[in-house]
Amino acid sequence: MTIHHTKESMGLLAQITKGFLARSEHVRASLGDRTSYIGMSDIGRGMECLRAAVADKFVKATNPDEVARWYAGEDKDRILATLQRELVFQRGHWFESGVGEILQSNGSKPIHQLEVAMVIDGMPVKAHLDFTLAWGGNTPAIRILEIKSTEHIPATLYSSYETQLYGQLGMVSAYWDQPCFSTKNHKNMSFPEIAFRELGVKLPDTSDGVDIQGWVLCLGMSDIKPFGPYRPDYLLWGICEKVGRRIWEGMHKYQSGLIRL
Repeated sequence: MTIHHTKESMGLLAQITKGFLARSEHVRASLGDRTSYIGMSDIGRGMECLRAAVADKFVKATNPDEVARWYAGEDKDRILATLQRELVFQRGHWFESGVGEILQSNGSKPIHQLEVAMVIDGMPVKAHLDFTLAWGGNTPAIRILEIKSTEHIPATLYSSYETQLYGQLGMVSAYWDQPCFSTKNHKNMSFPEIAFRELGVKLPDTSDGVDIQGWVLCLGMSDIKPFGPYRPDYLLWGICEKVGRRIWEGMHKYQSGLIRL
């Protein structure tokens, strides 16, 4: 069904689009310069298409002020296309925020957006974990929860999502005792130090014997499905590193003019 927009309704949608883009700038700023490191979502994208993963690193964000020019020129298609794209992009952040509130409401105290940052043979790598929960005692355990917004709940999990989660699990397990974990309030600590500072949980100095699981929670507009558990797999972590290396090399070739995208 075709929706016919009036000048007045397009004015409202233009304002919403501008607000979306302004918020998008804030979200992207929180991730830093994405061309300066390889993220786990980049590696997940690279498992599907290396060329697209490299190109995505150099996509420039649309300036919110552009919307006024589109509206003045009655460029409805560009406004609507941008609004649709931003709805998909930002819906995931809304769901993430909502799941955080739900976890806190049932008494859980997850670490939100735990960052793991390492330089591996000259390649900067970062992972941003949506939610991390930890328990100490005789059976120490941690759970990593990745939130995904999907148009339709898949029957099986997308390979890019699985790869992203395996990368997160690999980094946490491999660099457990290294000062590469950071939150908003605590910087450059080992995982046990971060867990104690953020959650008051005492964990072993090594990841040996710790029950480490990862889950992907897919949310649609009226459905929800968890996928897991996933556990650290050093073979798959090695594959993640190799894919990240190919993306990193592709980025430098593009910046040097050796390849076109």
